[in-house]
Amino acid sequence: MTNGRAIERVDLRRYRRRIIGWGAGLALVVLLVGAIATLVRVENDLEARTEDVLAELGYVGLAATFDGQDGTIACAAPVASTDVDVIETEVASLRGVRSISVEPACIVAADSVDAPAATTDIASDADDIASRAAPTDGVEPDTRTSTDDAAESAVDTTASAADDGGTATIGELIAADPQFSALRNAASIAGLDEFDAPGAFTIFAPTNDAFGVLDPAVAGELNADPQLMEAVLAHHVIDEALRADELPNGDLTMGDGTTVTIASEADGTVTVSSGDVVASVTSADLTGSNGVLHVIDQVLLPADLDLGLDPPAAAEPTNPAAGVVEITTATYRDGQLVLDGTVADESQRAGLVGVATARLDADNVVEQLTVDAQSGVDPGVSFGLAVLIDALVVDFADGTAAIVDDGLVLRGTVVDDAARARVETATAGLEGVQLDIADRPGASVESADALAADMSATLATTPIEFAPGSDQPLATADVAFDRLAADAKRLGGVLITIEGHTDTAGDEATNLALSQLRADAVVAALVERGVPPADLVAIGRGETSPIIVDGEEDAAASRRVTVVVELR
Repeated sequence: MTNGRAIERVDLRRYRRRIIGWGAGLALVVLLVGAIATLVRVENDLEARTEDVLAELGYVGLAATFDGQDGTIACAAPVASTDVDVIETEVASLRGVRSISVEPACIVAADSVDAPAATTDIASDADDIASRAAPTDGVEPDTRTSTDDAAESAVDTTASAADDGGTATIGELIAADPQFSALRNAASIAGLDEFDAPGAFTIFAPTNDAFGVLDPAVAGELNADPQLMEAVLAHHVIDEALRADELPNGDLTMGDGTTVTIASEADGTVTVSSGDVVASVTSADLTGSNGVLHVIDQVLLPADLDLGLDPPAAAEPTNPAAGVVEITTATYRDGQLVLDGTVADESQRAGLVGVATARLDADNVVEQLTVDAQSGVDPGVSFGLAVLIDALVVDFADGTAAIVDDGLVLRGTVVDDAARARVETATAGLEGVQLDIADRPGASVESADALAADMSATLATTPIEFAPGSDQPLATADVAFDRLAADAKRLGGVLITIEGHTDTAGDEATNLALSQLRADAVVAALVERGVPPADLVAIGRGETSPIIVDGEEDAAASRRVTVVVELR
């Protein structure tokens, strides 16, 4: 199911066979996490283009240096004061330049220097990058570029590098742009972080918001299966460089061997359809040294991709040999509860939904119940299912509670012995309940690393946010807490460190104490959701790791939590 719609199932083995043969097309995707030197390349590109413009204008002996998108012009020869506005205006018109200034020591009066006149008329069409004051931790306000503006700046800078013959690859464009952090995390989960791909390619790049609107169950399935994530990423790649006006109307074969459908309208609107997903191109033709990037607002999923998410059909035998029929089910997985099947009346439906939303955020509860007075669901049995649901979402890593034709069933993986004891106590008074309970598996190095990647991906797509100066997470964090708790309950034998961070405004000691309180608050929320306290530790990191975008701190992004997973 994706975005509430079913996906036709297909054998995943076919996709795994395709993975072997993707070659250079698939190798492109690794560039999504590739470019440590991106900022340096962008700065070098801005410096080179600035000096080219100065030379065209006839100014000699001038050199540009950039820190991010902010530049300074130094001189070997003086500059007349009357020419400073000409120089700064022309350089500011270059796409990607946020600010430019001539060093004061270079400026002399017009009648004291024989500076060459500009040889080109000035026609500046520079876009102003809007800035705003961001709330901060500590007591002093800080001024920063907004997250959206920072993303726009990064796109402008890297796109201009390509437009003017720069050497930035597509992967480096993505690495420089904060709106693609979820895409970089997805590539990391898929293990695509050590290769390069010369050639000509096109990539449809989903934004953080695109990943954020994925059905939670779909996101969880992708995060848990690197090969499946690899398949989905390859479904965004074309093995040739195509600008928007070169995209064909109709079917187009992607890097995984499946197709999408392109629709280009007369007004320039371009959509990409894959199964039930219809993505719009929101920004086109960002050109790198090895291809073209188009920004899209949905994650593309192959129409016949098997995610294994179809819920069991109601009133069908789940164990035909034993004749067991599940009438009403509650399935808990990846922090989401799916209610399916039939109930006798609205009060039963409301009761089951109520107990689910008392434990989980409403966005993590999928209600697919049908009211049928002929279902034969007794009120007492419905109440018993509610008891099982309450135990399921707290004491289980995953599992199913169900009303069956001869009573109740609760099966799944419990977190530890204490959880098993609580479940047995809670169900002791229920008639006809069958328990089928397993212990969660112990962690290996590989599974612990995968868990860390999953939890980091959850934090990237559903961040835990704090108000400035506050140790209490915003209410929007409940969705993330549910999903993080489900991740944290998955494996035994791990120690999960929750690290709290602040921005750099205010007093360092105060920020360190605040970050500890934030980490403590997250740990408390996870324990409330059934994570064993012994599996968690809270550490405050203060302002030691701020988030820097284009040379400036993104204060809101700095106020965050991160996770570290270790074997015990």
